[in-house]
Amino acid sequence: MKTIVLEKMPDKFWELVSKKKYESEIISLSESVDKKSAEAIIIRTRIQCNKDFIEDYPKVKIIIRAGTGYDNIDIDFMKKKGITVCNTPEANAQSAFEHSLALLLSIMKKLNQAKKNVLTGSWKSQFGYNLEFEDLKVLVVGVGRIGTKIATTLKYLGAEIKGVDPYLSAREKKSKGIEFINYQDGMKWANTITYHCPLTKETFHYFDMDSFKLTNKEVILINASRGSVVSEEAILWGLENNKFYGIGLDVFENEPVSQNYFKDYKNVYYSPHIGAFTKKAKDRMSSETLEVLEKFKNNDEIISKIV
Repeated sequence: MKTIVLEKMPDKFWELVSKKKYESEIISLSESVDKKSAEAIIIRTRIQCNKDFIEDYPKVKIIIRAGTGYDNIDIDFMKKKGITVCNTPEANAQSAFEHSLALLLSIMKKLNQAKKNVLTGSWKSQFGYNLEFEDLKVLVVGVGRIGTKIATTLKYLGAEIKGVDPYLSAREKKSKGIEFINYQDGMKWANTITYHCPLTKETFHYFDMDSFKLTNKEVILINASRGSVVSEEAILWGLENNKFYGIGLDVFENEPVSQNYFKDYKNVYYSPHIGAFTKKAKDRMSSETLEVLEKFKNNDEIISKIV
């Protein structure tokens, strides 16, 4: 099956291609490559896979998104065209979970302020108390692979947990071992909100200015999903009006960030979209991408299907 890789993949991916002797089937895009002959394409986050783009690939049967998020793919159009879309959901689940937990712990223990106090000689002056897990009432928005790890771990550590996920069946919710609630009631209840949902029409600006009508106390907000799940305008307003105990962001509405409006706030913790930036995660993404392709090519089997 002629497969064109349209974005940079880890070295491990190409090592596996060579080991399996797929060099003639799986190739990188170049000027000499015939796009019209491709039956499969592999993308990551940069390419906007929409109607205009896919016209260059008339024979494509499957699009593999190497990674989890698929907001750069026009899912509805691909469904109409009968093109299968898959991703690699297991690849970064552990690393993204760990990164989300690191952001939360940094906020709980106020590590930005702690470092500043040491460097300025202030020591514990005006530091205030830290939080413990038992202080947290956590609303996990999106209880998939990553959200489940977060919910299970924080519950074990002593936090109260409730989940929001309208896409899970009653049986799936029961298997998670936590209480589920609707989003509005969950926002009223929680003092900590952590987002682990895909970016869709429904989740765009899930947290916005109206959210402050539901959160009547200082809250912790974590976003390691997609930047536009949370309105940055709302974040800035909330910071200016002391609505947040702390914020942890690994993703932004426009990346890379050219101007950070939150840089002067000591209770904001951020990182440059590195939730999946571990060697093991990249290795898993490489092997999982090839597994999706092989199953489809050899057995007409579709795994990790989005549509």
